[in-house]
Amino acid sequence: MAVLPDEVWLAVILAAGATGVAYYGYSSHKIGQHFGMVSVPYAAVYAALLVMTFAPAIGTIDRPAAVVMSLVSWALYTRALLASKVVKRHIAVQGAAVAVGFLALVIFPLFPLLAPSSQGDLSTTLNALYRLAAVVGWTVGARPGFGPKK
Repeated sequence: MAVLPDEVWLAVILAAGATGVAYYGYSSHKIGQHFGMVSVPYAAVYAALLVMTFAPAIGTIDRPAAVVMSLVSWALYTRALLASKVVKRHIAVQGAAVAVGFLALVIFPLFPLLAPSSQGDLSTTLNALYRLAAVVGWTVGARPGFGPKK
């Protein structure tokens, strides 16, 4: 029984997926920029998770690391969102943005772990995009091997 039409669900999935990818890239960039090479373990976890997206048979740390990283990302997203002046005065906008963040940062990345029988192209694509955005964002922020920022 569908509560909403398929087009609305598709729009929600696209909005949440884009939000998740953008936030993973942005937050990883900020972490790399602020902490530099000290934050290499952060990038290494996401690089390992990215490799395990394409080779699930070797995934021994995928489940616990993915759960922890997803929950931490959602908590940081919610904190940043609630501190934002744009949504600070609008409780309905805050609720919707936090819900989209939960969907984007917790449910989508963990969907293959929550429902292993439903692993398909969409969940693999979203996981690959999230984890790739985290690795690339950190690399751009930390600039390993490119020397100091000006």
